Amino acid sequence: MHISSHCFYWFFQRLIFSPFCRLFMNTSHRTFFCRQIVNQILLIGLLFVSAHLHAQKIYVYCGPGVAADSLYQLRDMLRDLVPNYSLECVDSKTIFSKDWEKDASLLIVPGGADRPYAHILNGEGNRRIRAFVEGGGSYLGICAGSYYAGERIEFARGEPIEVIGDRELAFFPGLVRGPILAPFVYGSHAGVRAAELEWAVGSSDLTQRVSILYNGGGYFVDAELAPNTQVLLCYVDQSYNEDCCQSVKGEAAIIQCEVGKGIAILSAVHPEFNPYQLSAEDPFLSPLLSCLCASNHGRIELLKQLLRRLRIEVEK
Repeated sequence: MHISSHCFYWFFQRLIFSPFCRLFMNTSHRTFFCRQIVNQILLIGLLFVSAHLHAQKIYVYCGPGVAADSLYQLRDMLRDLVPNYSLECVDSKTIFSKDWEKDASLLIVPGGADRPYAHILNGEGNRRIRAFVEGGGSYLGICAGSYYAGERIEFARGEPIEVIGDRELAFFPGLVRGPILAPFVYGSHAGVRAAELEWAVGSSDLTQRVSILYNGGGYFVDAELAPNTQVLLCYVDQSYNEDCCQSVKGEAAIIQCEVGKGIAILSAVHPEFNPYQLSAEDPFLSPLLSCLCASNHGRIELLKQLLRRLRIEVEK
């Protein structure tokens, strides 16, 4: 709903104010009284519209641990698909000290590294994020943001970069385990893959299979059995030769969790990445571009579907 204050004013003046005042045109003091009443109604209405418009904000977390490329791709994607929303980056200081929840439609935690998120947001920060979602807000976690929103993380077990532990948000009441398609390498695209996904929920409007950029994501263990959880897309069985960690057939890649009155969608892959903006000169990305570009329409439709599920109005 996008209503300007001018339209609202016209509505009251033409449809309410004028007919109402004609009933009292015989005396000036009644006309004055009429105007005062309608002006008060108009003021209340304008304040309501202003508050509604002010609430059209999407916040993207940009604190320590967030990967710059995921942040930039998110910004461009949101500007294209949800131009009627104000986009703002928020750090931990804002999460802790500002009333960001009052005008937030959606909070996005991008890809990067989960451990710095926990180090800074544990306690009050996570309490406020969870309260926001439970109260009817929406949360989108991408890659690290999806690990972070599970009850427990198991990342690169047995490797030098191992991260294992409980997490406070626990939108998904279970374990998020990864990486699943290839070993993850910090500061490199060596672990990037084109993950083929299949929709687990049927719709004639959706391309049933879509290839999305993957870099270090996990899967949501036994998500199909978890309460208040719906599997949206699954990994399709593929061969990754020597760096295939395990069979991925049917494992949950993107899920939707009902959290109180709100919704959390967790994506182990990176649908925000536009393949046409990736470097053809990168030796790790170049072999993947044809597959990712061929699936770009499906990627965009996937993003629109996820945003709609998060109660965000999407540009048609």
